[in-house]
Amino acid sequence: MIVKRVSSKKYASFKARTTTTLHQDTPIFPSRIFCYTPLQAYAASHTTTVSTYAQFTAAAKGDSKKVIVISKPISTSAAAVRPGSNTSIVGKDSSVKLTGFGILVKDVQNVIIRNIAVSKIVESNGDALAVHKGTNVWIDHVDVSSDMSHGKDYYGGLIDLTHATDFNKAEDTGKRRVTFHGNYWNNINSRGPSIRFGTAHFFNNFYNAVSDGINTRLGAQVPVESNVVVGGKKALYSTDAGYAVESRNEFGGAKNEAL
Repeated sequence: MIVKRVSSKKYASFKARTTTTLHQDTPIFPSRIFCYTPLQAYAASHTTTVSTYAQFTAAAKGDSKKVIVISKPISTSAAAVRPGSNTSIVGKDSSVKLTGFGILVKDVQNVIIRNIAVSKIVESNGDALAVHKGTNVWIDHVDVSSDMSHGKDYYGGLIDLTHATDFNKAEDTGKRRVTFHGNYWNNINSRGPSIRFGTAHFFNNFYNAVSDGINTRLGAQVPVESNVVVGGKKALYSTDAGYAVESRNEFGGAKNEAL
């Protein structure tokens, strides 16, 4: 799967939550989990607590089993932190926010990111959260955002799941498998998200004020189930031979233009 931009960078917020209330007629669970992948979390004996960018960067290195607990907000303009394989990154509480730098999961496997906010990453510092050629990656309870005070090219992307190139059909076809579940997408212009070549499964997500939502492109195959859209224009659409199968969604008048 390729998502070069989860949103137009000018717009605000993508959040992961588990408490979105859907319509009573909307099923809670999908008919099948299409993109599930197993991974392993690690015990407290492997835990390091960090409170600065330097500590975080140092703790993330290497492929040994480890849990990194971020204890407080960290703000600095810097390159993304690159965790090694077998790493869990967890915010200690709801106050934990990374501002000015993100997290890049690249060429590694078995990584968990949860309970953090990431905000305002300028273009030269990369994306808020990025996975490039990562395997068995789990991201939950995150809030990624920019702002509406700068032009669309000022900030990097919010979520980027790819091989790290815009068009890499040979390596991505049939290999990008991603599940989006229980997310709250708010005030996004487009690419919520855009999927190229791979397979993505969307279920039980809530879209608020999202102009262009799920875009399936270039041979992507996307099951879309039990999602709710409020105040949108195009909930689901395809370009360049992308495909979708949708069921039990509430698009609220937003268009479904998918093949």
